[in-house]
Amino acid sequence: MANDEVVNFDTMRDMVLNGGSIKSKERFQFKWDTEAKDIITNNVSRNIESTVKEKRNIDGFDSKPFGWGGG
Repeated sequence: MANDEVVNFDTMRDMVLNGGSIKSKERFQFKWDTEAKDIITNNVSRNIESTVKEKRNIDGFDSKPFGWGGG
């Protein structure tokens, strides 16, 4: 819910068409330190990037996975 404003159709479309990235809002992550017996709280966020050009062959408006032979 917190990322509804950040990650939506319009921002995803802009990211893919313009080659940018989207940074999600920070959230809490809790970890257990087994040696000190403490709970550690970190703020983490994710970076969303388009990987279409790294994982697919683009031919005009078509997109085919690497190794695709047709058929």
